[in-house]
Amino acid sequence: MQQLEEEARGLCDQGEFDRALQVCESVLSKHPDSSSFTTLRRDILLRRRQTVMELIRHVGIQLLSEPHIETRLKLIEQALNRFPNERFFKQSFAEIHQTLEKVRDMASTAHRTAGEGQFEEALTILDDIARIYPEYPSIDADRKCIAAFQEKDRLAKRKTRSVAAIRKTLSTMDVDGTFRLLQTAFEEFPNDSELIQLQDELTRLEKQTKETRSLYEVARQQVAAKEFEAGIAMLRQANTLDSKSRRIEMALFDALVQFAKNIVDFEPKRAKQLLQEAARLCPFNLTIESTTKYLSDRSRAFALNDCRKQVHALRDNGQIHEALKLVTAVANEHFLHDDPALEQIQSDIWINFGSQPGTSRDAGESSAQSGAKLEAPLEKRVETAPLPAGS
Repeated sequence: MQQLEEEARGLCDQGEFDRALQVCESVLSKHPDSSSFTTLRRDILLRRRQTVMELIRHVGIQLLSEPHIETRLKLIEQALNRFPNERFFKQSFAEIHQTLEKVRDMASTAHRTAGEGQFEEALTILDDIARIYPEYPSIDADRKCIAAFQEKDRLAKRKTRSVAAIRKTLSTMDVDGTFRLLQTAFEEFPNDSELIQLQDELTRLEKQTKETRSLYEVARQQVAAKEFEAGIAMLRQANTLDSKSRRIEMALFDALVQFAKNIVDFEPKRAKQLLQEAARLCPFNLTIESTTKYLSDRSRAFALNDCRKQVHALRDNGQIHEALKLVTAVANEHFLHDDPALEQIQSDIWINFGSQPGTSRDAGESSAQSGAKLEAPLEKRVETAPLPAGS
């Protein structure tokens, strides 16, 4: 018993109050009437309480003066390890640990938010952390990092706007405007690979523009000299190189229309094709309608004139059937069935027919046929038309 009492007192002197109490409790369980151990147990409880109160006071002072939450947590953790059942230490540890976890979660959210490009929101979260934990170790570094990301994002957006503006001027073939924008962009983003690529495109555009200008100038001279074939070919090439140039488009349109008018009398089909090309080029140009009528009138006049010459030649040669077939063909091809001029040509077939050698019919009887209309098929009229006597 004496040895156990000495052991309990030694543990108490060492501050091992709980172990000393365990020795007392063990003895008192067997000898509950032991006054010495009852007194010793009461003394140990008193000393333990005094020690705990002193430790609470001391730790409380340290916690108030310590700015770092991690250090606070270590201080309270040490006290809790010494007195694991002490409510003050358990509650303080839980509160400090919860605060530290909250700060860490907020920092993680700030990093994620910044990574998503929401820099202002991320900085606001860091401000909230600073109010909770002013000495948070990485808060200054995090602010600098987010500011760097923000600046990088700002530059990226500005570069994107610059590139978009440059591409727009390139698409409009604006060499001077593109050059100015590129020059400004290179001042802010020197040696940028995307800008270098755009500069290469500008170089190609400059070369293309010079070639287009040269083609246009030479083509204008050729068209003015009535060299339509070569001029139109060059204008087509220039229009391919710069399809947005209104000047080239109108020059090609005018050349096509003028060339079509020039060749309609001997190449009506080609003239029509040239006008169709002009209409595709400028479908709403008012010149199209008047030129179409001009070509149609010229083509009709040419067809009638050529038909008249051939009919007269066939008539004079006595080939009446062939002459009538020719009139039918011209009427069908040019839609001239009710055309007075073509009817006159048909009537001309019978002029002076009665005075031809070997005829016995009266010229008046033959000329009566000249009044026949084109409404009936011409082939039928060939079959029913009166022929000279003895033919």
